[in-house]
Amino acid sequence: MALSAEFPAGTKDPSGPRAAIAFIFIYSFGYALFFNAMVWVVPVELFPFFLRSKGLGLGVFCKAVVAIVLAQITPIAIQHVGWKYYSLFIASNFVAGFIYYFFLPETKGKNLEEIAELFGDALAKEQLEDIDTSGKEGMMVQGEAKHVDSAV
Repeated sequence: MALSAEFPAGTKDPSGPRAAIAFIFIYSFGYALFFNAMVWVVPVELFPFFLRSKGLGLGVFCKAVVAIVLAQITPIAIQHVGWKYYSLFIASNFVAGFIYYFFLPETKGKNLEEIAELFGDALAKEQLEDIDTSGKEGMMVQGEAKHVDSAV
């Protein structure tokens, strides 16, 4: 942003605009690697299983709509406000980072049932507690499975 402000369009020295373009690509790479992935990760963990596909679809749809709107307004905004338009993207990343860090629970190292419980899916916890595991002790002997015949 500072390079774009210091070296506006029409500058005789090409090194400043070239560096500005290089930093825009570096920023885009970082954005795509970290924040852009959130549209795929957050809905999958946020929604319960029966709503997961609809939630992911909604998230991807919203991202696509925002991308189309930005693609339409960016040339006009660059023409009118110039380098200051980049502040919109910087501010949106800070807001998104703040929300991700402070309002979304940590899901690293948790299985899907634990993640579902974090987001309020009581069914996952109740179903795990209802599973009858009695009689399953001793099913494994020295790493090999034992065959258990059940008489009915």
